Amino acid sequence: MDNGCGCAECDVRTVADRKLMISAIRNSIERIRQILWNGQHVRVAEAFERRHSANALFGVALAAYFLLWALYFWVSNASVDTHFDLSEASVWAERFAFGYKHPPMTAWLFTAWFSVFPRADWAAYVLSATTLSLTLALT
Repeated sequence: MDNGCGCAECDVRTVADRKLMISAIRNSIERIRQILWNGQHVRVAEAFERRHSANALFGVALAAYFLLWALYFWVSNASVDTHFDLSEASVWAERFAFGYKHPPMTAWLFTAWFSVFPRADWAAYVLSATTLSLTLALT
């Protein structure tokens, strides 16, 4: 662009080159915006939204949230032992009490949950994903 000579001809060429580059960048950004916001995926999402109620959409989003968290717990803890907080809460749940070193809600939830499900890591991960999903749904 600028060869550093400072003549008027080089300055005019430099300004023209910059304007051309800025115009090319703006055109590229506009094309990307059209692809992202006017693409097939947007039309499919809009059609899905028109066919389903807000409650159904929320249910789908909540189910996806639950599945992603459950998958995360399953994958991230596949090669490790039980987390110490998980094992501690499991021990608290063996006997009914009004608290150990923490308030008793965790032990009560574990007692209720493990009266239905087996005492296994996967069941505890499903409990975690369930409490996360319920918290999202209620807030």
